[in-house]
Amino acid sequence: MEIRVGTDGEVMTMYNEEFLLGFLGRHRVERLTEILFNEDTQDFYIQHCHTKELIAEGFDTYSSAIRYEIDWFERAMQAGKDPRFVFARA
Repeated sequence: MEIRVGTDGEVMTMYNEEFLLGFLGRHRVERLTEILFNEDTQDFYIQHCHTKELIAEGFDTYSSAIRYEIDWFERAMQAGKDPRFVFARA
């Protein structure tokens, strides 16, 4: 699990109920991606909620898309990118 603490004290991480951060103060939970089903191709794809940009596609199962979504977020964080503003595939 990647956790970033900014110079302004902002903490950013992917929400995870197994590791609650309530002790850090008030939360803001923001959805960054959506996993959607393509009826034409009969598979799942991931798009950025704000830009609607395609992040990845071609997942046979919803759970495999979730795994990729988590990995995408972690890779963006490890690369020093802010996932809220990543406009390309990580």
